[in-house]
Amino acid sequence: MRLVGVTKWVSGAAMLAAAGGLFSGGCSASSGSGSGVNNGGNGGNGGSGNNGGTGGDGFGAFGGSGGQIDGGGGSGGNSGGIPESCAQAQAQKSYLGCEYWPTVTNNAGLDDGFEFAVVAANPTKSNADVTVEFQGQVLATRTIAPGQLDTIRLPWVTALKQTFPNFTSGLVQAGAFHVTSSVPITLYQFNPLEFERPGDANCPAPCNSFTNDASLLIPTTALGSDYYVMSYPTHHVGQGPTGLGPSQWNDAPGFLAVTATEDGTDVTVNSSAYVRSGNGVSALSPGQQGTYSLNRGDVLVLSSGVMPEQKTPQPNKPCGTEVTGLGSEATLCPSPKEYDLTGSRITSNKPISVIGGHDCTFVPYSRFACDHLEESMFPTETLGQDLVVTAPQAVASIQSNPGQADNMFVRVMSAADGNKIDFEPAVNPSVTLNAGEWVEIGPITSDFRIQSDNRVMVSQYMVGENFSGQSAGAGDPSLSIAIPVEQYRLEYTFLAPTTYTYNFVNVVAPPGAVISIDGAPIDQSRFTPIGNSGFNVARVQVPGGAHAMKGDKNFGIVVYGYASYTSYMYPGGLNLEKVEIVPR
Repeated sequence: MRLVGVTKWVSGAAMLAAAGGLFSGGCSASSGSGSGVNNGGNGGNGGSGNNGGTGGDGFGAFGGSGGQIDGGGGSGGNSGGIPESCAQAQAQKSYLGCEYWPTVTNNAGLDDGFEFAVVAANPTKSNADVTVEFQGQVLATRTIAPGQLDTIRLPWVTALKQTFPNFTSGLVQAGAFHVTSSVPITLYQFNPLEFERPGDANCPAPCNSFTNDASLLIPTTALGSDYYVMSYPTHHVGQGPTGLGPSQWNDAPGFLAVTATEDGTDVTVNSSAYVRSGNGVSALSPGQQGTYSLNRGDVLVLSSGVMPEQKTPQPNKPCGTEVTGLGSEATLCPSPKEYDLTGSRITSNKPISVIGGHDCTFVPYSRFACDHLEESMFPTETLGQDLVVTAPQAVASIQSNPGQADNMFVRVMSAADGNKIDFEPAVNPSVTLNAGEWVEIGPITSDFRIQSDNRVMVSQYMVGENFSGQSAGAGDPSLSIAIPVEQYRLEYTFLAPTTYTYNFVNVVAPPGAVISIDGAPIDQSRFTPIGNSGFNVARVQVPGGAHAMKGDKNFGIVVYGYASYTSYMYPGGLNLEKVEIVPR
């Protein structure tokens, strides 16, 4: 959680100390609701790149805890067995693999004392020998026993983390980490790893990060060359005139980050939004195209544009104000879609990794507080026609009412022209969209199923901790990508981080399916029907650590958690095979 709108970014702990309960009050702005069609963009020129820095040092590792995951079930097929070899993982094409490219993303306001990290879990029956490299140098080696996990702390790449308020776009040469393993693993990146650390002069105790998210990383063998992007608009807050002098406007961008896995990678971005310029990158307008040349490990970052100073409401999205504990009034207005990278399309001549997200934003725009968003995008050919979206466990009722759904926002984007999309239950009217167009639904607590004539991509966003108008003390915005039903599996290995207070897994399965976590079946009473969709959902709290799930029918999982003024959310796993479109 961060507050945008003061003359500079202020560390969360320092701000709370100064504010004397700054985040306990409500917002007077309405959160807005409903949906509308938003157009993606196409078509401008990029340029050459620059060298990025390596950031701070001090990397190490510690072992994880939690349920031990059992050995895999052979190479498996389309339904998703656990591969035992790198060759099997390459043939299966899923979230399990032997080579990954972790990439630091925009999180400029985060105190540098917090650490970037990757966490590897070994679901196989053999030891996993894992190596992490950066710019040709080995940073860490680990041997992870079967059924165990390990956390590897890594240095920040300053050019990718960025520095407030000097956000830019740019091409950072050799900016990504390279992870290889002797057997298939699952790999996640945490930006940052912890939500709290010991205090110091820069961040008095208790020192909270206030801005976290995490991503399920996709192995090189399952990457593609065609992607659409989910993000969130430039976060734009006016501060003043009371207390801090003249009115000032501050903003933080959404972003897309492209990592090349091979030399000679040519990337084209059809931008849906204004894009800031930077080293080697020209500014873009909505509908313009940028072309870029990358080599192995290079990272291209495009940041959404700087908004004009405005107080302009939009349909169903009025502006509002909040008087903060710093003695100033924050003006909260919606950002136009021209400052939102959602709907941008990325193509390349070789496999690339793509992460979409935001440096720090409110969700919705009118509710404190901001948080970092990031998630790996799925290759277009892996997107399906059938998805189930489930709401997270409500923070306020974790103990009193397990299974109660919290609010969320959902974006549904078409990856093809003339694509009719239906909803069950009818949380949104049926809509026909062209490629790159999208609708937003929310706030909503309903679980629902989406079925369409062609490929769709769906993102869901957890809301700010002050969404209800009263500080919940836990949670904040986070981003995840919904899993196509076509990519559901029979088996999963997933990680619930040990560094968060609460962890949950939402399990989506057909009625009567027998699903187990770490060998223990989930009681059928935990599942509730999702309208007439033919699917049920269970929201299950899990301890931190590695976990294994198995079912007698294909099922899907999303993993998320809460800590003090922050959260994370990511897909628990999926197949990443090409989906053949079936006429409805």
